[in-house]
Amino acid sequence: MFKFKSVKSQVILVRLISFGALLLSNTVGAAIISGLYSTGVDNSGTVLPLGTLDPHYILSGPSTPAKVIAPNPSWIAAPGGSDWIGPSSGSVSDPLGIYTYSLSFDLSGMNPNTAVISGNLAADNTPTIFLNGIDTGFSHPNQFFTLEPFIINSGFISGINQLEFRVTNNPGLGTNPTGLLITNLAGEVSAVPVPAAGWLFFSGLIGLALSNFRKVSSSVDS
Repeated sequence: MFKFKSVKSQVILVRLISFGALLLSNTVGAAIISGLYSTGVDNSGTVLPLGTLDPHYILSGPSTPAKVIAPNPSWIAAPGGSDWIGPSSGSVSDPLGIYTYSLSFDLSGMNPNTAVISGNLAADNTPTIFLNGIDTGFSHPNQFFTLEPFIINSGFISGINQLEFRVTNNPGLGTNPTGLLITNLAGEVSAVPVPAAGWLFFSGLIGLALSNFRKVSSSVDS
């Protein structure tokens, strides 16, 4: 049994153990990725009124900006906590071309190799998903008739990431609108692991402390 020369020695050991526990807590568990939103909502997730600019998705393409729009009758209805967005309305024809809806989020201090993002998508017409300029391979043949789930688990980087939903408005008969619907967009990521050097440093401190306590114990016993 260790004998402590003073209360101060006990306090030092307790602080070292607490420091080690803090290091361990930074290497386990997952954090929610902030900055991910369904389309057509504010920062609290409340659906915005029709005609309101979407505060999270930046639209570039033949027509801008992205705002909450009334859906075309042929589009799937938006579930609660989301709404369709686009440059105009589901009842008018939009210019043909590629519409890119960009959403940025920050993974600073996190391990990008552990990041995972999931959600559901519907679009008029052909949608693709790009992460940091790389095509994720997502495809959705049903386009605006159904919501298609997707999962992204690679291609993330440390710092600012950019998620792009690219929607091609193809030629069509009659009214030809374009729009995007994203629902239940969420993600998780783990913190950056403590470097091995940090663990070695901590182990060394514990070793020195215990060695000192053994010396104190021996001198007291003798």
